[in-house]
Amino acid sequence: MKKLFSKIKKIKYIETKHEVKPNYVCRSRFLYIIGITILILSILTLLPFLDTTILAITSSLIFIIQLITAEDYSFVKILINSMNIDEWAYNNGVTVMRYRDIMMILKSPTLYLCPLRNCSISEQILPVGQKVKLRILTYANLMTTYLNLSKPKKLKVEVLSGVIEGPSIKDCSSIMFISGIFLKVRFGFKLMFYFNKEWFNEFIGSINDLIMKL
Repeated sequence: MKKLFSKIKKIKYIETKHEVKPNYVCRSRFLYIIGITILILSILTLLPFLDTTILAITSSLIFIIQLITAEDYSFVKILINSMNIDEWAYNNGVTVMRYRDIMMILKSPTLYLCPLRNCSISEQILPVGQKVKLRILTYANLMTTYLNLSKPKKLKVEVLSGVIEGPSIKDCSSIMFISGIFLKVRFGFKLMFYFNKEWFNEFIGSINDLIMKL
C-alpha cells in the first residue's frame, strides 16, 4: 500500500508548468454526501464505546470512505497536463480530449477511445434533467493489433466500427455522437504511471502509423 501511494505522489512531478484548463468540469457530489453522512453516523454511534480496537476500526472506516468518495478529477488533471492535449473537458468520470484532429475519450482508469479522423461527429442539446453517459455501440470488430511502445512493449488495440455516445468537449449540457471507425485501447491503472509528454508523443505516433495503414 505504501508503494502505491509513493507512486501516486511521483505522478505530480510530471505535471507541466503550463496548465491546460478544461472547457468545463461536471462532478457529482452524491457519493461525497453519502460518504460524509455515513462517517458522521458511524462516529456518533461508536463514540460511547471508544477504545483502541474501536479507534482502529473507525480509522479503517474513514480510509475506506475516503477512497469511495474520492473523485478522479485531480488525478485526470495531472495526466492531462503531462501530455500535449489542445483542449479537454471532464464530465462525471468521463474525460473528452482533443489533440489536433484526433478526438479521444478516457473513462478512467480502464477505457481509452481514439476515434479516427474520418469519423462523423455531431452534437445535440440534452433534455432538461438528463445526464450524459458514455455508451458504445459496436457494429463490427474489424481487427485486433498491438502498438509497439517502449513501455509497455505491446499495447492491445481494437479497430471497431460503430457509434460512440458521450459528453461534448464544449458544453456540459450537450451530448456528442461519433460514428465511423475508431480505435479502442484498454488502459490499466498501472499504465497511468507511464504518462508524460515523451510517452504520449510515442503513443500518438504509433496511433498515426496505425491509422495510415487502415
